[in-house]
Amino acid sequence: MRVIKSLNNNVALALDDAGDEVVIFGNGVGFPSMPYELEDASRVRQVFRSVDASSYAALSSITESVMQAALDIVEDASSCIASELSPNVALTLADHLQFAVERVRRGICLTNPLADEIAFVYPLETAVGRRGLKTVRVRTGVALPNGEAASIGIHLVNAEVGDGEDAKSMSDVMTSTRVIERVVTAMECQLGMTVDRSSYNYVRFVMHLRYLIVRLLNNEGASDLHAQAGILAVLAADDADTYRRAKAVANVIAQEIEHEVCDDELLYLFMYIKRLQSV
Repeated sequence: MRVIKSLNNNVALALDDAGDEVVIFGNGVGFPSMPYELEDASRVRQVFRSVDASSYAALSSITESVMQAALDIVEDASSCIASELSPNVALTLADHLQFAVERVRRGICLTNPLADEIAFVYPLETAVGRRGLKTVRVRTGVALPNGEAASIGIHLVNAEVGDGEDAKSMSDVMTSTRVIERVVTAMECQLGMTVDRSSYNYVRFVMHLRYLIVRLLNNEGASDLHAQAGILAVLAADDADTYRRAKAVANVIAQEIEHEVCDDELLYLFMYIKRLQSV
C-alpha cells in the first residue's frame, strides 16, 4: 500500500492495490515523509473507503485516542445490532466524539434535547452509547455527560442500513425519532398494547417506521404493493383490532409530519403491528 498524504500522525491517505484512494488509520502511519510504501499491513487498524475530501480537514484534528474509542464503540455495536452499519460510521462518530471531548475539556456542557426520546425509541443503540461513555473515559481520560449516550446511539442509528435503503441524513433520523416516540406512546397508552422494546419485531417495526417517515417527507410513496389492492380490506375484516391500531398509527404520523399514509403503507403497518402483537 502506498501512503501519499498525511492527515495527522495516525491518519493518512493511501492508494490500495487497485489504485483507489482510501483513508487509513493506524499507529504512526502518517508520520514518515510522504509518499512511502507501507510494508507492514498490521500497522493499519482500519481502512475507510469513499470518504468525501471535504472531511479531510476534520479528520486531521481527530486524536488517536478518540479514533480508537470510536472504533471500539462501532465494534461493540456491530456485535449486538442486527442491522448492517455503514462502513464509515467510525469516522463520523470519531468526529462527533472529538468535539464532545474538547467541549468537556473547555468546561462547556451541552444537552441533547431528544435524549429521552432516543433512549425510548432506540434502547439497544442507547445501551451501546452508555458503554461507549466508559470506552471514551478509558481511552481519553475524559468523562462525557450521560446525555452523550443518546448522541452516540443516534449516530449508530443514522449508520444503520436495512431493507435496501441507505442510511439517512441526521435531520431525517431526528425527525423520525420524535414521530416514532409519539407512535409507540400512542400504541401503549391509547391502544392498550404492551410493546417489548427488546424484541426483534420491535426493531424491525422501528426501522420500517424510520424509512416510511423519510419517504413521506420526501414525497416518495410505496411502489411495490399496488398489485395487491384489496388485501387490506380482507385483513381489516378478519382482524378489526389490528386494523384499528394501524389506522391510529397512520393518523399519528399524518398529524406529526402533515403527510397522509396511503393504503399500501397502511398494509405494511398492519403486518408489522400484527407481528408485535404475536409475542
